[in-house]
Amino acid sequence: MRSRYLVASGLALLGTAPVVATHAQLVNPFPFSRNARHDLSQSDIAKVMDVSNQINAAPGSKAPKSWSNPDTGNSGTVAFVKSFQSDAMPCNTLRYSFSVKHRPRHRTYLMNWCQTPDGAWKTKG
Repeated sequence: MRSRYLVASGLALLGTAPVVATHAQLVNPFPFSRNARHDLSQSDIAKVMDVSNQINAAPGSKAPKSWSNPDTGNSGTVAFVKSFQSDAMPCNTLRYSFSVKHRPRHRTYLMNWCQTPDGAWKTKG
């Protein structure tokens, strides 16, 4: 099965933008289509962000970390790709691979995360 690589750069048009709760909902940085029914659920996004935070807290491991959600049937991996500096902030590139129920293909995204001076990790477009 063939995967596509997409850079999630549309998340932040200016500077860094957090993937945060908005009105008790997480923003989905990985929209697969305009049909949200087939995208990731809020609980999927929370699982992906938990794994992302673990990797950002201790980057360097080449072994991908898996996540799965038995409630939705969705699963995937998050893997560290590289570290770099941007605007004097430490940054990591992570690779996201998704297997989403009701989707015929795996989806793969690359996303850059940078650590702000207050210690928070935010996406960098």
